[in-house]
Order: sequence, then C-alpha cells, then structure tokens
Amino acid sequence: SMLISGTVMALVVFAVYGSARAYAATLVDDDQLIAAIFVDGGGLVLATVAALPWFRRTLIAVGADPNGLPTSASRITAMLAAAIVFWAGVLFGLRYLYGIPAIFVLLWYALFGYAVASTNERGLKALGTSVRIGQGRRWSIAALGIVLLPFNLAAAAPIGIEISPLTVVAAALLLVVTTNISMGAGANLYRWLVESEGS
Repeated sequence: SMLISGTVMALVVFAVYGSARAYAATLVDDDQLIAAIFVDGGGLVLATVAALPWFRRTLIAVGADPNGLPTSASRITAMLAAAIVFWAGVLFGLRYLYGIPAIFVLLWYALFGYAVASTNERGLKALGTSVRIGQGRRWSIAALGIVLLPFNLAAAAPIGIEISPLTVVAAALLLVVTTNISMGAGANLYRWLVESEGS
C-alpha cells in the first residue's frame, strides 16, 4: 500500500542522510570542518538519489506519472547530476548574502526531483524543467514551502530537545508522516504546473 511504501522509502532516505550527518558531526568534533561539509553535502545528494523511487511512487499516487517509466540506471544518473548541482547551489547560497541566494535556488529548482522521476530528461535538463514550469507561478512554490517548512521542522523538534534513542525514533515517526504529506503536496503542485504550463 501507499502508506507502507511511503514509510519504507522515507526511512531509507532518513537512514542515508542520518548516517552522513552523524559522521559529519564526528568530523566537526575533530576540527575537520571542510571534510564535514563535503560529507554532509554528499549525504544530501545520496539521500536525494535514494528518494527517486519515492518521487515516482508519489507521482503515480496523484496521477501525475502517466508514462510509468521504470527506475533505470540513466534516471539514477540524472538524479545524481541534478542533486549535485542543486545542493551545491543551496549550500553555496547559504554562505553568502545571509542565505538569500539559497532561497532563489530552492524557488527555481525545488521540483527537479519530480521532473527526473516523471521524464527521461537528463539531470541538468530536469533542473531547467523545474524553472520553466514555475515561470509566472513562483509564488505558488514559495507559498507551499512556507507552509511545509515549519510543518516538517515541528516534526523534527524532539531531536532539538535532546538526542536520545527515544527522541530520534519519535522524530523519525513524525517525519515519516510530514514528509509523505510534503511529497504528495509537491507532486500535486508539479502536476498542476505541468498541466497549466502555457495557459
């Protein structure tokens, strides 16, 4: 069912990024800041690639993947290329002008994962698709982000109180719910933007 598959896919993505984040934290403790940044960024990229089946499953659930294309090696490569560029832009943008460039990267390229998952486009072309379908409707993407960001941050709040097995499990369970809702909302927005493109 969608509930079970969504839960499994979310936990896989959390495990991939969580492992990288934990290792990055140990590097920070050892004063290896540059290495920690690369590990953290690599974790974000690998987690995004691991989310490819999750993107596809969500698109299918909302009726936005009429092609039913399988997860192939070329699509994994496309997601990898797009994820590297996207997260490099976000992380680079966070370092300058109070992080404002990162906001623009998010607004322009936020839907690339859905583009990779629903087409045979190469990674950089999928980034371009995210820009194109959002043309003139950027506020819709911003509005969704404004709603979903605090929603997901609230789910992760138990970790902010204290890091323990109990709070990690509690946060993971809450995030399974909020991230699946977020994925569905993003898929519906992607479908609407594609269907209304040019109108």
